[in-house]
Amino acid sequence: MHYWMTTHWPPTEDVDLDDFEPEGIYLPDGREQAGNDIKIGDIVLIYQSRTGRAEKAYIKGEKVTIHCAEGRQGIIAIAEVVGNLKEIPGSEISTYVDGSNIWWRWHADTVLVSTNGFVPLSEVNRVLGYSSNNLLKGFGDYHSGLKKLEEDEFWELVRIFKNRPRKMATIRKAKKHPQKVSSGKSGGESDEHLNLKQYIASDPEKVLGESGLKTIKVEYEFPTGDRADIALEDSMGRIIGLEVELSVDKGQLEGILQAIKYRYMLALMEERKYYETRSFLVAHSIHNEMKKICDKYKVEYFIVDLDYASNP
Repeated sequence: MHYWMTTHWPPTEDVDLDDFEPEGIYLPDGREQAGNDIKIGDIVLIYQSRTGRAEKAYIKGEKVTIHCAEGRQGIIAIAEVVGNLKEIPGSEISTYVDGSNIWWRWHADTVLVSTNGFVPLSEVNRVLGYSSNNLLKGFGDYHSGLKKLEEDEFWELVRIFKNRPRKMATIRKAKKHPQKVSSGKSGGESDEHLNLKQYIASDPEKVLGESGLKTIKVEYEFPTGDRADIALEDSMGRIIGLEVELSVDKGQLEGILQAIKYRYMLALMEERKYYETRSFLVAHSIHNEMKKICDKYKVEYFIVDLDYASNP
């Protein structure tokens, strides 16, 4: 896996920056060699500049100037590469008001991992060893706007990103209203279930085998009266709703449904977007047919050995 940082201009001025979701790696013609090592599964940090060039264009035969909004001047997203670098069919040279011309000929598809964070330019410069007044003009390999990062550089930028969460104003307003919490799950909890839950929560990174996992809360309560067994955060800052079952037999959908539900409720409660959340199902045994359903509905499942959980 490789780690990258790419620069984007802000979107056009008619776009709401709060709802804007950046995507893709774009390279100008003649500088595509900067992306020769891009592979599916790579992770890229997307930096948004403060300004972008005004573009000349024709809309319905009328000559217009398209201006960019004022950007955030920092890293605004983490994304995963899901497509190889390839030529954009039918792309044309763009002409800008300052007299420059750029042919954005090459592109690699990405999907967002998180926009719930921010790294200001000052911190980007510090981590990458640039001068404090560097505005990233001509940034990247071959001045392409794309740079391969060292692993330690990448994770330091991710750490800063996660420590500056971006809250969603519409959700925050709704959460100010009184929230009624009922008594939660009905029935008692067996010692076996409690032990397994506590075992996972004590060291999710070790038990589930994924670096960077940390426990946010055990018994995360929702206004609906539901309670997620465990809420976790991963290395990229995504929130995870985790459902614990002792076993998941054929046809037993409850645990899968709970994991899916918790994921989406956590997105709202933690002020995230849906792609910034995950669903986990953990049990001592899961039937193969149920594993197939998990795969289909993007529920990640984990088997914890019974003896090991009982005697860690």
